[in-house]
Amino acid sequence: MTHSHWDHISGAADLPEVPVWIPPAERSFVQGEDFTTAPARSIKSLHFEEYRFDARPYLGFAESHDVYGDGTVVIVPAPGRTPGSVIVFVTLPDNKRYAFIGDLAWQLEGVTEQEERPLTQRLADAGPRLVRENLAHMATISARYPEMTIVVAHDPRSFASIPTLVPKP
Repeated sequence: MTHSHWDHISGAADLPEVPVWIPPAERSFVQGEDFTTAPARSIKSLHFEEYRFDARPYLGFAESHDVYGDGTVVIVPAPGRTPGSVIVFVTLPDNKRYAFIGDLAWQLEGVTEQEERPLTQRLADAGPRLVRENLAHMATISARYPEMTIVVAHDPRSFASIPTLVPKP
C-alpha cells in the first residue's frame, strides 16, 4: 500500500488475515481525523504492521526499507500525497524492475512530463511541495532507468507488463 486513502486501502477489508504494512507517519495520519482516512479507521478487521526506514540511500532517496534484505522489495518514503506516502520498488528474479508510485501522478505522463494533479492536489494532498519534489525525483529515475516500469495507481496502461499469477493446470 502506497498510502491510506480509501481507494488504496478499502480492499484490505476483503483480506482480514493479511497485515497492512505502514510506516509510523502514515499510521499517525490514519489515527488522526483527516476525512481522507475515515475509511481506514472504519475497517475494524485491519491489522497494521509498522515498519521503519533505515538510513540507507536507495536511488537517490535518503532512507529505505529493504523488506527481505536482498533488494527485491525496497520501500522509500515519498511524503506529500499523505504524510507517510511511499514508493515501492520491486525487482523480479528476471531483473525486471517496477516502481509502484501510488498517486504521485494520475498517469504515466505525470512522471515523464512532471504534470501534477491540480484538482486533487488542492483537495487531498498533505504536502503539495513534497509531491512536486518526489515527482521530479521519479522523473529523473524514469529517465535514468528507462527499463524500469513506473506503475501509476490510476493508469491501467501501467499495469500491462506486470506478470499475472496463473494457476497450474
